[in-house]
Amino acid sequence: MPAKARSKSAIRARGKKVPAAQAAEAKAEEDGPWSGEVKLYPCVPKDWLWLPRPLRAVLGWTSICLYTLCFLTPVYGFALLLPYSWSSPALARCHYVMLAAIVASYLAPMREWPAFRALGQLWYEIFQFSTNFAPKDCLHAIARGEEQQVILAMHPHGIVPFQAIMWASYCDQYFSDPATGCSMFGFGAAADAVAYLPFLRNWMC
Repeated sequence: MPAKARSKSAIRARGKKVPAAQAAEAKAEEDGPWSGEVKLYPCVPKDWLWLPRPLRAVLGWTSICLYTLCFLTPVYGFALLLPYSWSSPALARCHYVMLAAIVASYLAPMREWPAFRALGQLWYEIFQFSTNFAPKDCLHAIARGEEQQVILAMHPHGIVPFQAIMWASYCDQYFSDPATGCSMFGFGAAADAVAYLPFLRNWMC
């Protein structure tokens, strides 16, 4: 059959005869974002829109720096063994405060704090975080998740896993339907070593 004739032909979909274009659109809607043309949608930090954008950037960069420094706590622990680090009274006071915070982190329960999920939204604009899921695709995935198990995965994340924080924020924000109360946010997984790092153990586990 010539190509022109095929393009004008009708195909059968869902038990009805519909034009080929409508059938393709219905199939794309059913399959989700893995079919058809890929379009990226910028993620919006809806929980922080009440702040001016420059202030969001300041808070975002500050939290990024603090998050990165958390990975250096083992190096800081070795630095405390050097006599020079205690030579100044001011440095000694800073060390005592830091050691008290580290002890408090280890004494605090190792569990996820849902309030931290919104923190990653501050990083959307900094990293220009986008998704190929349209809003209707998210609602479609939520409905599918009510009927069967669905695994949402993000990889890779590099040495300092900034994406891991944004991924938790993204899933919590975009895969929750306030109208129905349904949510696909399950749990985050992290390496066992994270459980032994101060502050990160309270943030990521």
